[in-house]
Amino acid sequence: MRAIYPACRAVLAAKKQRAEAEPEMIRAIQIAYYQQAKNPSLPETLQGCASEIGLNKEVFIEDLKSPAIESELQHQMQLARSMDGYSYPSLRLVHNNTVFPITIDYLDHRAMLNEIKSIEICSGSHWI
Repeated sequence: MRAIYPACRAVLAAKKQRAEAEPEMIRAIQIAYYQQAKNPSLPETLQGCASEIGLNKEVFIEDLKSPAIESELQHQMQLARSMDGYSYPSLRLVHNNTVFPITIDYLDHRAMLNEIKSIEICSGSHWI
């Protein structure tokens, strides 16, 4: 698990610099790992991803190791634990102040959508 922390901090640092950079950084890290066989735990890999998506490299490097980013990571990990999210990836639906785990189906997204719809229907809400 600890090996993913640098990539998680990188996503938070990207988001801090530019909110819409969060999904861009996630994609850049995935491409670096899955298509280019780069280690997403290494600062140089993450810095390369930041440059690719147009972030200020110097600001990114400072943010990546900042106490504020580490604090935000710890906060998000605590939030995940409070929702019984101990494995990654995991999916949770918060509906009417209740947390529902959603089974991830990598082959057919409709199974997840159907599970979400059934939760909302059973709780009296309407899918819009």
